[in-house]
Amino acid sequence: MPPKAAGPIVTLNYSGYSDADSKHRPSGAQWKECDADWVKKVYLSKVAQKWMEDTGQAEAGKQYQLDKLPPGYEVWEKARNDQRNVDRFCFGHPSHGQGFNSPYDFYPHFEYLMRYEGEEDVCKCRFCSKAGSSARKTTSRSSSKLPASKPKALGIRGRPPLKRGPVDDEGSPDVIMRFLSVLQQEGHIDRKVEERSNMDWRVETVVYKGARRLITTQNSFVPRIGELVLFHRGVDGEVQADPGSGELKVWNAASQSFTGHPEWLGGIVTQVPISEEPVRLKDTTHETPKKHNVNSSGFRVECYPSPNAKDKSFSKQYSYVPLHQIRPMILCAYTLKGIATEDWHPTIQNVMTAMSTVSCVSRYKIKGYWPNFGMFCEAIYLGSEILWAGEPLRLMPRGKETAVIDVIVPDCFVVRVYGLQPEEDGTITGNRAKKIHLLVIGSVYTTDKNSSESCPVQEEDDIPRIMHAYGPWYHKSTSQAKYETGFTHILGRLYELEAMKQWFPNITAPEALDKGMASMRNSRAYATSHRKDHSGAQVGWFWGEDRASALDLATFNGIEIGEYDKEREPKKWREVLAVLDGLKDRVVEPVAEPSSHGDEGSSGGVIAVNRRKSSLAAPPITQEDSDVEGETAGRTGHEIIDVDEYDDVIEGLIAGEGFSTIADPHEEGSSSAGPAAKRARMV
Repeated sequence: MPPKAAGPIVTLNYSGYSDADSKHRPSGAQWKECDADWVKKVYLSKVAQKWMEDTGQAEAGKQYQLDKLPPGYEVWEKARNDQRNVDRFCFGHPSHGQGFNSPYDFYPHFEYLMRYEGEEDVCKCRFCSKAGSSARKTTSRSSSKLPASKPKALGIRGRPPLKRGPVDDEGSPDVIMRFLSVLQQEGHIDRKVEERSNMDWRVETVVYKGARRLITTQNSFVPRIGELVLFHRGVDGEVQADPGSGELKVWNAASQSFTGHPEWLGGIVTQVPISEEPVRLKDTTHETPKKHNVNSSGFRVECYPSPNAKDKSFSKQYSYVPLHQIRPMILCAYTLKGIATEDWHPTIQNVMTAMSTVSCVSRYKIKGYWPNFGMFCEAIYLGSEILWAGEPLRLMPRGKETAVIDVIVPDCFVVRVYGLQPEEDGTITGNRAKKIHLLVIGSVYTTDKNSSESCPVQEEDDIPRIMHAYGPWYHKSTSQAKYETGFTHILGRLYELEAMKQWFPNITAPEALDKGMASMRNSRAYATSHRKDHSGAQVGWFWGEDRASALDLATFNGIEIGEYDKEREPKKWREVLAVLDGLKDRVVEPVAEPSSHGDEGSSGGVIAVNRRKSSLAAPPITQEDSDVEGETAGRTGHEIIDVDEYDDVIEGLIAGEGFSTIADPHEEGSSSAGPAAKRARMV
């Protein structure tokens, strides 16, 4: 019978972490580096084939081969005394100068590099498991088979040799620092961001997915978990606008008169109504019939403590309230009209102080060319609100504009970092750079025909439904163009016009589009002049690693979180994840049980409750002027919405160094010929 024909060879580019020590090489003239063809035929083929089979990715009739071994690992050979046989070993293990004696001997360590990227107490190779190893002390697992990984995981070149990968303050692998090392060594990167060894990331991923799904069915005026609001605990009567003064007062039906103002407080939403109790338009101003009591049909709002103080006792005061007892911070000036500042509840000033906070939500990709890169996110918390890609956001007036006329529908949010520099110890963290911007990228529409290119939005353009009532709309440029703008140019979510009419019955669409603009400007001005860091220094805009750190929360739903949580056991969690990942290839579901109170979850919701401090998590933001004209211009398909400056630029991290106005020739869509073009401006 003729031999069976070999199938096509699929080459897999190694993208895993490497812990190799290139000093661990054999000595003696009898040793030489093994022939590359032999290494390809034996090591690269057998290791790749076993990986694909073990992870369930192998396809019938195909053969697999790595493009290289993990960086720093090499196969050497020497002839035996009989000169007829040859011994070959794979060297580079960080703890032992002795090499692996076969592809199958090396494979357990390869699995460890691919899956756990430097995590301690995981690898089961004979060197790592050896008693007394100075590099690792391992524990047994119930299974040595690792979960499946998509072939894409082997699609990007690996990082340089390291003794041990960088970790965050809790010992979890610092994925971003590792990516930045890849960027520095390879010159470019385009990777999906995953932190599978981090329990916080596992939980947040499931929660964010649920929150992202929820906004497709929920009205934008409905408060979301983690948002800051004004609320009152109830009044004897009904809160209405006084026709004479325009102030929100308590109407007493028995006496047919207004009896004063409600006692407003500032708080943070920690629970939302259960899915069986959908929020309707009339809920914004009146009590409506509900099947369940307010604990299930209403919102749980905790009083917000000062982000500048250590005393967080206000968080212990909470109330379950219906929607009509809540007002968004965008309507702060209107809600508090007629109430003297000295009569405000202290929590209102606390909320005002937090209006200059920003944090990223669900970062999913890193892409760039050295020394620049972008970190892409699905959403951001900006001041009082969470803003998701795909939902229309109002833009602040610019230039000669006096009212809000523009809306952006984001494709994504991106942290752009320019001019990375190493720390004093030589590591690349992402926190030292010439410029760091948080940008919103998407399609811009305007209600002002004269400020556009007279390109009306057509029915087939499929703009978000909420925008229809505010039209007619025009494309700011061509329908294919994308704009990017700094985060401080975002006013907030666009609320349904019907909801605005519930609060303001006689309001017109243009007035509703502009409503709250002056209030938001005043709130941000107050916050940037009052927000302080832990040292007591004024910081202006405060960039938190997550919502919990941005607001300096100690508890959420009565549970200690962030740096205030003294019972965290991250090492134990990593061990649990390692065991579970050896048994099944899916996110640990017990930690992601849906909450009985609201689809976004009742314990943490879309609040990030971790206290890890990974790289590029919270660079210090200052409100500074900067001439950054042209640094990203020339990008195909992007027109820049900014005028002369970003007011959210972070600079001065490297004293005395300016920023080049020459476009990076490697930047996607940019030209390498000469200076960058001027920004397209909206004026």
